[in-house]
Amino acid sequence: MQFRKLRFTLFFILVFLTGCQNNAPASSPTPSSLPITATKTVTAVPLPNPTLTESPTSTATSLPQPTAVASQEIQEWKPENVLIYYAFSDEKELPPPIPYQLILYADGQMFLFQYGYKAFVEENDTYIQILTESLNNKEICSLLNTIDQVGFFDYDTSTYDLSENNQEGLVTHYIQVNSWQSKSVELYGLGFAINEEFNQSGIDESMVNTYKLISNYPTDEFEVYQPEKLAVWAVPLPNWNGKTYDWSIQSPSLADIAQSEDNELLYIYSNPGESTILEDEAAKVIYDAFDQSIVEWGLPFSENGFTYLVLAIPLLPYQSAPPEGEFYAPIPSPEFPAPGFSLTCHSSDGIVEIPN
Repeated sequence: MQFRKLRFTLFFILVFLTGCQNNAPASSPTPSSLPITATKTVTAVPLPNPTLTESPTSTATSLPQPTAVASQEIQEWKPENVLIYYAFSDEKELPPPIPYQLILYADGQMFLFQYGYKAFVEENDTYIQILTESLNNKEICSLLNTIDQVGFFDYDTSTYDLSENNQEGLVTHYIQVNSWQSKSVELYGLGFAINEEFNQSGIDESMVNTYKLISNYPTDEFEVYQPEKLAVWAVPLPNWNGKTYDWSIQSPSLADIAQSEDNELLYIYSNPGESTILEDEAAKVIYDAFDQSIVEWGLPFSENGFTYLVLAIPLLPYQSAPPEGEFYAPIPSPEFPAPGFSLTCHSSDGIVEIPN
C-alpha cells in the first residue's frame, strides 16, 4: 500500500506541475565488480503507450487468407537495419512507455514485447518482458510476402476515418515496413477500429490483415531476451520501509549513479537525466533482479542503509545509450550503418497464416 500511496502522491504532484506549465509547447512523437561508464547524447524520441485496452479480442470469424504471394517471382534489395517496426503511443502516458511492440531486423532477429502483472512490490505491478527469436531467410520472406500480398503497400490512408465514432483517449498505431517496397502508416485508434465487438468502421481488409498479422505474431518459439547492456537510473527514496532489493554489484554504486536529492522523486519519470550503462555480467545481475523484465514504475533497491528507486531498461541491437533526459534511443541509432548485404525473397518462400 505504501508504494501505491507513493504513486498517487506522485500523480498529484504531476498534475500540479502540469497545471503550472500549461503554456509549454507539447513534445511530438518522432555478484562482480565491473567498471561502468555513462554515455550522453541529446535527441528526442517518440514514446508509444503500452496500454493494451483497445487491442482486438479474438473472435470466431475467419479472416480471408492470402492465396498468392508477391507479384514478382524474385525480389532482391539492399535492406535497412529494420524491416518491420510496429508500435503504439500516447504522449500523455507516465511513466514513459516502451516505444515499440514488434521489431524485425534484416539479420532475422525479431523482438516482441509482452505486458503482464506481477507482485514485485505490490500485487499488480506492471511489467514488460522482451521476447526474441531468430528467423531464417525463408521465414523473413514468407512474412514479407504476406504483407505484400494482403495489400499493405497499396493501402490508402485517406480512406481511414474514425470521425463518426467520436472516440477520445485511444492510442496512435505506427506500422513501418522496409522491404523491396517501403511504407509507413500512422493511424489513431486502429486497434479499436478493427475490434469487431465495438466498431464497424469499414477499415480496408489490407490494413485489417496487416494489423492482425503483426500484432498477434505467435511467440511459441521465442525466448526471454538477455541484454548485453542495461540502462539504469536511480533516485533516493527516503522514508521507505517497504520491500527492497539488494544492489548486488560493487561498481557502480547506487550512490554514484543516483540523481541529486534536490530533485523531486517524480522527475525520474518525466526527466530521467543521464543513464548509466551496465554491461555484460553487471547487466545480467541487475536485470535478473528485475526478473528479466522492465518494471514500469521501477523497484526499490537498498545499499549501505539507504534506499533508491531504480529504473532499468535493456538496450536492443543497433541501439545506443539513451540521450540525456530520455529513456530510449532511436532504433536503429544513427551510428549504425545499413547492412552491407542484400536480401532475396522468392514466391516459393510462401506466406504465413493470418491470425483471427
